[in-house]
Amino acid sequence: MKLALAGPVRLVAHRDVVVAVNRRTHAGVFGPTIDTLFLCDWLYSRIFIREGCEFPLPGDVPPSYTVDVLEVGCGNGMISASFVREIPAGMLRLEAIDIDPRAVLCTAETVQINSREAIVGVPRSSGLTVAAFSAERYAGKFDYVVCNPPYIPMPETLLDQMDQSKLTTHGTDLIEALIQSASELLKVTGQLIMVSSRLAEDDIAAAARKAGLPFSVQTSRRVPFDIEDLQRDHLDWLRNLRGLDVDKNRSAFHEIAIYTIELPRER
Repeated sequence: MKLALAGPVRLVAHRDVVVAVNRRTHAGVFGPTIDTLFLCDWLYSRIFIREGCEFPLPGDVPPSYTVDVLEVGCGNGMISASFVREIPAGMLRLEAIDIDPRAVLCTAETVQINSREAIVGVPRSSGLTVAAFSAERYAGKFDYVVCNPPYIPMPETLLDQMDQSKLTTHGTDLIEALIQSASELLKVTGQLIMVSSRLAEDDIAAAARKAGLPFSVQTSRRVPFDIEDLQRDHLDWLRNLRGLDVDKNRSAFHEIAIYTIELPRER
């Protein structure tokens, strides 16, 4: 056990998905955090179990039928692999994108590890791309756009001081871009699904108003706020203006939540 813990690979198994993040070849890739596990649990309970019975059986799949999925910021690949493992053979069309080539490599390996070819099959077509998110690149129509984005809000006075290494946790630009692009990305019955801190809910609400789309909070959970490298004035701003909970022992907590956005449907 000690040798395993000291080794280069962080191995996590959750909901029948196995993720192996190699601290050498995947250096800098998160993996997986409580946010990812929380989102994975919600997908299982609300998509794979509740809606899974509505997917056609493999023998009944029309040639043109696909479940189209886009994961933005694929990271360690657990969420993409969850879709690969659960959607019936030949039905899944998967796209995944991340700005970090090491994350895309990790996702590719995670998807391969979890592709039960004899039972589920690999995606009908899959594209893993190293790039920043662009609505124009993905202006197709997806059933599910899924993201665990950076979600720690930043006061404008600190934006210019943000280190590039913090892009995976700080700022809400990606959240806002996804919401504002939802009408271009989603099918009529599609969903944008994000896990975010409720510290960023003001930003989510503002982006949804600008896009003319309602958002829903599906579920939330109070968890430790374990970001340790915040400047003191940033921490005070989060506590005073965004509701960060700091107890008498100076331990900080926040709520993470699953947010969904759907397009208005004609009646």
